[in-house]
Amino acid sequence: MNKTGVISGFSIFIYYLTYCLQFLEPDTLLKVLLKRILG
Repeated sequence: MNKTGVISGFSIFIYYLTYCLQFLEPDTLLKVLLKRILG
């Protein structure tokens, strides 16, 4: 994977996180992320 792809993917991830934080409690978001990461 090239560096540009990694950086843009990371930027989208950060943008998604900040977007979700407007609607969800941080604790809820953390639980959702952990569930997705851990499967």
